[in-house]
Amino acid sequence: MGSLGSDLNGPAVADACRQLREALKPAVEEAGEGASWNEVVAEAFGQRIGLSAVGHFENPIVDLVRSRKTELYCSTD
Repeated sequence: MGSLGSDLNGPAVADACRQLREALKPAVEEAGEGASWNEVVAEAFGQRIGLSAVGHFENPIVDLVRSRKTELYCSTD
């Protein structure tokens, strides 16, 4: 069983990776399919391609709570 953090953050990381792969396509094409990671990053830098991304994942449990118009309260006792 995985950790809750992995379950919640993993899909956001995968989303960010998809964004980066899409953004890096022009650099990969220019550097060549056999290019190393360092060569691709250097090419991306030269093309002024951003090397950061922000992934997002919304927990489906939150949607369930919203759809039922139920509020969650944390006890401070």
